[in-house]
Amino acid sequence: MLIVRDYNNIIHTINEKEKSLFKEHLDSLDRTIEPGIRRHNWGSSADSFVYACRKECQDVFLNVKKFQNNVMKINSQFEKISTTTLTNVQKKLYLLSEFIRQQEETLKVRETEFTHAFGEIANGVMETYDLFIHRSSKIQNEWLKFVHRLDDNLEKSLK
Repeated sequence: MLIVRDYNNIIHTINEKEKSLFKEHLDSLDRTIEPGIRRHNWGSSADSFVYACRKECQDVFLNVKKFQNNVMKINSQFEKISTTTLTNVQKKLYLLSEFIRQQEETLKVRETEFTHAFGEIANGVMETYDLFIHRSSKIQNEWLKFVHRLDDNLEKSLK
């Protein structure tokens, strides 16, 4: 029962797009659990079987949560980018030179903020890719689709 609960917890935690990325993780987990469903002699070594299955469930679950947390951090940076105002205009009469100076200072600050945000995004993407780096070409294709979606979201946040 513990194995089923752990497995269901994973399935309920991930959405359809994530399932395609984690397909090999889930297939490996299925192969680990399958002997207990089909032919395991529960009289012998049941504890070690349950332990091994639960350990793999925990590993997959932690990878899913790491992925989701990284995506949340990346999306947080997209949100910061999308809400950043590139100008600083107050309701007052400016001299042209003062206005230009104020806007240049504001742009320098925003450039620093954007550079930091892009660094956080890149770090999040690389840390997330570590979960899939040694997976098959099919998973790599799913990863590319995921990165394209991130790229589209970044582009939207810059508009």
